[in-house]
Amino acid sequence: MAKPAAGIPRKGIGANVEAGLLQRSDWAANFITSPEDPPKDKPHRPTLFRQTFNAKSLANARARLYITSLGVYEAHINGRRVGDLQMTPGWTSYRHRLQYQVYDVTSLLQEGENAIGVEVAEGWYAGRLRWGEGVRNFYGDRLGVLAQLEIQLDDGSRQQVISDDGWRTHQSSLPARLLDFPKIDLILPDVPPVRVTETLEPREIFKSKSGKTLVDFGQNLVGKIFIRSLQKPDGHTLKIRHAEVLENGELGTRPLRNARAEDTVVFSKQPLKDWSPRFTFHGFRYVQIEGWSLDDEAPPAKGNISALVMHSDMQRTGHFHCSNDLVNKLHQNVVWSMRGNFLSIPTDCPQRDERLGWTGDIQVFSPTASYLYSSGGLLANWLQDVAAEQADAGGIVPLVVPDVLSGTTWPSVPQAVWDDAAILVPWTLYRWTGDAAVLRRQLPSMRAHLDAAVRRGPDGLWDAALWQLGDWLDPAAPPREPGLARTDGTLVADAYLVRVTDTVAQVCAAVGEHALAARYRADHARLRAVFAAKYVAPSGLLVGDTQTALALALCFSLHDGGDEQVRVAADRLARLVRYSKFRVSTGFAGTPLVLAALSGAGHVQLAYRQKDEDGVWVGSGSHQKESAYEPPGQWPPKAMYTQFKEGLE
Repeated sequence: MAKPAAGIPRKGIGANVEAGLLQRSDWAANFITSPEDPPKDKPHRPTLFRQTFNAKSLANARARLYITSLGVYEAHINGRRVGDLQMTPGWTSYRHRLQYQVYDVTSLLQEGENAIGVEVAEGWYAGRLRWGEGVRNFYGDRLGVLAQLEIQLDDGSRQQVISDDGWRTHQSSLPARLLDFPKIDLILPDVPPVRVTETLEPREIFKSKSGKTLVDFGQNLVGKIFIRSLQKPDGHTLKIRHAEVLENGELGTRPLRNARAEDTVVFSKQPLKDWSPRFTFHGFRYVQIEGWSLDDEAPPAKGNISALVMHSDMQRTGHFHCSNDLVNKLHQNVVWSMRGNFLSIPTDCPQRDERLGWTGDIQVFSPTASYLYSSGGLLANWLQDVAAEQADAGGIVPLVVPDVLSGTTWPSVPQAVWDDAAILVPWTLYRWTGDAAVLRRQLPSMRAHLDAAVRRGPDGLWDAALWQLGDWLDPAAPPREPGLARTDGTLVADAYLVRVTDTVAQVCAAVGEHALAARYRADHARLRAVFAAKYVAPSGLLVGDTQTALALALCFSLHDGGDEQVRVAADRLARLVRYSKFRVSTGFAGTPLVLAALSGAGHVQLAYRQKDEDGVWVGSGSHQKESAYEPPGQWPPKAMYTQFKEGLE
């Protein structure tokens, strides 16, 4: 570093640094809840907690609110909203980790009497989770809040307002009930919070064939409706239903399965003013409005109804543009899909009755996510939940994180591709950021998966008796049997095992664990040879002769017989792609790899042709479609769902 010339003073940049509440002993507050018995099988009504206090002289004072909840919360001081965050404190593995937020509330205080109110709704903590009928109260049946207001006065003294049994609840006006402090980690997250990041105006407001009032926002999005002003009689009911598609000119709710995706407003004598639902989000392009018609004297109109786009507020880092408009639209669809599926955690879908953090989805999508947005903070935070949940299952990575499938008919058994997220996602973050800290923190999780959880056969590869999800959602599989792929699930699992063993060797080298790196390099060489002997013919062709098998072998360097084997495999893959008339013929494991395998082996023009001619690829770039979707055959014609489409980028 260059030194300043003699006589020139050094200049520094000052910064104020504040420490959060780092230990349990830093919290003087208690978790509190309503004294009333909670519902068991019904939704929880939001609970309002309230306290008044007197503030001393606030000249040059500084006030911070430290707060979290069992449920999702919004806080107000003197009737003014604290912050602009949505769905706080966010979804984590609540049995292990709970995030809290810190707000500068100095400007909200007034000298003399003040009031603080916190409204807590069920959210992920006590709301319905999983698909079908789902389950309520998965983490607990009592909504609660933990709040600590710290006011630093000009004279150096400090005033505290803490949640305790002196607070009141709105249901009964009785004192709040204390809750035992949960034995979990309270953490100040280093992750972008969920915010409203954009407002969309309607493209069209029209009547359906049956006379229903429909609003088209022209874009599949995740968020909620905003109504600027609406007056209706006392007791009038307004219903807003959401969907991503129209079917036969009507709102298409069939793909939502059991999700109602409905907001209901019962009017009092006061009009709605700058209203939007709280504590929820929907995936939609269209809404159907009941109780506010185009035939009304004041019908719904542009400027009075809009859509608020919500997602984790990550910084955009990657952009793409080319001369092909369909490819550009395809890219934009992927961006919108990512925005909708990165809301506190990475999910599979934001609209139907699922909305879970499937590990397989983010395993294949994390490179694209790292290109498009600065997603490292969100994914690193999620990986800590992976490790926490994994520890509860003897090293097995759950299929979804946070794990809400435990205790169901889904057994806790290891699965390749999905469980491999514990290794491949942190490795992706390292490759994009160069930050080895995530590797050091996640290495025990990686080794637990590789050394303890993988159920191995006598040859060191996966036990062939264990059923694998494998190339899930192969288009040739029956709709009700999406796991019956053309490619053997054990082959897929074994290919991934060879790959992740090599990845862990690279991780160990990157963090200076050279003895471990040497061990895993030797394991990789042995497993690669076993794989080749088991699945690769001397010519270079693969057992099963499928696009997925060939793409796995080419992308994971599984041939051990030289360049001629690779050439033969690549030529066979090219022939199979032509034979399928350039239609996607692969599932979860193969689709992200086919184009890369073709282009990497010299068949670049063929890869471009598949992208151009395949109805899935160019259909995903159609201007009628606004986000990426799952494989075809699962949804109505012209549907577009906010799903990750593996391999789009």
